[in-house]
Amino acid sequence: MGAPVNPLSPEALANCLPITNREADVLALVAIGMSNAEVARALSIRVGTVVKHLEHIYRKLSVPTRAAATALAVAAVTSRESAASLKHPTRTRLAVEGQEIPYKVTADEMAATLPITHREAEVLALVAVGLTNSQVARELSIRVGTVVKHLERLYPKLGVASRTGAVARALSVHTDRIGKD
Repeated sequence: MGAPVNPLSPEALANCLPITNREADVLALVAIGMSNAEVARALSIRVGTVVKHLEHIYRKLSVPTRAAATALAVAAVTSRESAASLKHPTRTRLAVEGQEIPYKVTADEMAATLPITHREAEVLALVAVGLTNSQVARELSIRVGTVVKHLERLYPKLGVASRTGAVARALSVHTDRIGKD
């Protein structure tokens, strides 16, 4: 048997999402927490090209941020649903502040599967659907600085350095747990 395949490999992403192979390359690197500059270096392209690819990804996946794109990517490659239904995930949409969000794991689910507090899970669940720190603060009736502190405290607990990495880790742990049930 060969080496295990990374579930967020560019090949897996290109097979289950309506994006090009190069967009899949970019999304796979973004999903592990790389910055635009790091993605550009890894793929030997310009930062502006990375930005353009991300704009195309956001438009094609109907998501507002890299964290939301990562959430959809993790959901797509780990879901038991068919690839065709995930390319148009109408059944799993919800609305937050008037935005259509393609995928969500609840704070309760995150708190049950991750070594983080329930409040950190609430913050992370909203970040996972693409909300900014300001939007998370409004949604939870807390200050933006408090959102930032919650995020800073949960990164080391999850072994990540960015919000996108935290989303990928949270969703992959959650979907791994579902697969074992």
